[in-house]
Amino acid sequence: MSLISSLYTACLRPILFRCDPEDVHNTALALGSYASTHTTARHVMRRVFTYRHPMLEQTLCGMYLKNPLGLAAGFDKNGHMGEAWEALGFGFAEIGSVTAKPCMGNAKPRLWRLPEKKSIIVNYGLANDGADAIYARIPRTTFPLGISIAPTNSQEIATVSDAIADVCFTYMKFLDKASYYTLNISCPNTHGPRWFLDPDNLALLLNDLEKLPHIRPLFIKLSANLPDKILDTLVALASQYQIDGFVCTNLGDNNPTIYPGGVSGGLLRARSNEILARIYQKTRGTVPLIGVGGVFSAQDAYEKICLGASAVQCITGMIYAGPTFVRDVSKNLVKILQRDG
Repeated sequence: MSLISSLYTACLRPILFRCDPEDVHNTALALGSYASTHTTARHVMRRVFTYRHPMLEQTLCGMYLKNPLGLAAGFDKNGHMGEAWEALGFGFAEIGSVTAKPCMGNAKPRLWRLPEKKSIIVNYGLANDGADAIYARIPRTTFPLGISIAPTNSQEIATVSDAIADVCFTYMKFLDKASYYTLNISCPNTHGPRWFLDPDNLALLLNDLEKLPHIRPLFIKLSANLPDKILDTLVALASQYQIDGFVCTNLGDNNPTIYPGGVSGGLLRARSNEILARIYQKTRGTVPLIGVGGVFSAQDAYEKICLGASAVQCITGMIYAGPTFVRDVSKNLVKILQRDG
């Protein structure tokens, strides 16, 4: 653990964890937004927070990644931090989920910490500024910046056709800025149906997407809550279309009598790893997989890589470990790779 990380966990985190989680989140985004638009700030951040090593570099679906550690969708919902994620040491970052129309999301409070479980409960309900506003905000950059797409969480999306049109609008909106796309078909925090967990509906969506330009890698984010048989059906179906890979997984089950929403972090690790290993076996390693859920250390990241992940994503680990999280994990991951040859 680095000195900065030790100071964060011993001094700053206890203070932050006494504050409202969403207020802390918004403050972090404001600081990151400043860094994203100021070259000097990003230069200082790179000196402090980044770590480079040839063993971590790879090309994934045509995207050059400096390391396999990515930011998962859900933290920078509105693209405020842009290139600041590269300065924080990430190999790639995912914005959103973005919907065609602005969405206020669920009522506050909608974010809770479970420190004893190293987890958080999330119930934002796809809150975001909408595709037009987010498109105008994010930069054109060589840093791999993905866009997570979901149907707008609104009563206006009343049919499958509405949901498909909503997703296709957002897909087309970001064609010249997105490095890749992730279809979020599995957000557990919406009021209406999760339309595309139904194989017939997913087939309709993928049919329409295949009619659009396919010039960016396209991933599907799988649910942590579905039975294995349904997951297998969805993966087999998606593999018949121009799907480049899968993200394993979305938020997991939670006890709604305590807090509404889905769980991330430590409580999600076991199930997300089960699904990651299962999808790798089902696809015989022929498509890239991104593992997400419960990454707090280099060993956690390495475990997902050994289970079949080409890259990993995280949010909760960074919240608990602080801004040197990616640097520390990257350095220790190199040591593990060297140890194991």
